[in-house]
Amino acid sequence: METKIIWCFKKAGAKIIDPNMNMQASFIKLAIQTLKSAEMTLNQKDFVWATSMIYYAEYYALYSLLLKIGIKSENHECSLEIAEFLIDKPINFDDIKRAKKLRIDAQYYLKTASDNELQNELKNAKVFVNKVIDIASRLGTKEIKEYRNKILKLIEN
Repeated sequence: METKIIWCFKKAGAKIIDPNMNMQASFIKLAIQTLKSAEMTLNQKDFVWATSMIYYAEYYALYSLLLKIGIKSENHECSLEIAEFLIDKPINFDDIKRAKKLRIDAQYYLKTASDNELQNELKNAKVFVNKVIDIASRLGTKEIKEYRNKILKLIEN
């Protein structure tokens, strides 16, 4: 994991930036809106787009947390790796990894999960998004500094 994160910062464009509360709030709002859209799309039985929206709702929430810490990454795999390395809170990263795999299968291979499976994924996404929002809302200056120092220590060695 650590080798991948170093690569993300050296080669894949991940950057340490000033924490950006405006962008963080925008991505939280986008995560919530995307969850609502996913639910409507799923109810219309559009499984391909619902699958994508479920993943993106989770991703936007997680990315909002990275922005609050002051990390920018446009590479999804890197964002997931960095968040999993940094965040020592109870986030179920398996949920977003599964949603990512389902999104790839749906978008690139037109292989979708069943309605029941996607309903379950939507429930998991709601829990994931709310958990990440809760963690972000409780992050104070001290924790943000600790997370930033943890990543700096890794990438500067």
